[in-house]
Amino acid sequence: MPLAGLERDEETARVITLVVLFVQAVSAIASMRIVSVFES
Repeated sequence: MPLAGLERDEETARVITLVVLFVQAVSAIASMRIVSVFES
């Protein structure tokens, strides 16, 4: 099942996985900073 017209390619899947992990890490750090700003 191709996502957004992408071919089922291992390299593409690897890149998507890395991008998703990066986005999750950035959002986790951002949310921790936002919470600390509101609590201080």
